[in-house]
Amino acid sequence: MAPRLGSKSGSPHNAFLSFLVEVGVLGSALLAILLASLLWGVFRMGFDERNLCLIMLLVWMTHSLAADTSYGKATWFLFGLVPAFLPERKSPVEVA
Repeated sequence: MAPRLGSKSGSPHNAFLSFLVEVGVLGSALLAILLASLLWGVFRMGFDERNLCLIMLLVWMTHSLAADTSYGKATWFLFGLVPAFLPERKSPVEVA
């Protein structure tokens, strides 16, 4: 007997909802922490890098509302690319 809503189960077409269903509240909280740390890092960047990374993250977030992007290579590439733009930390100079 086929299910009422269709013959095959599909994704929820929303990365955030998919994450909540698959890994629960704790996993969703970790995703929120990851996204918050990415955004915090973006606001520490220079003007050009900040604008580029903000646009990339906003496009990803908008796309994630309509599609499940949690397993896509582009998602994890973006999450690795944004920290690559962070400015280097200056190490303290030791006085001899």
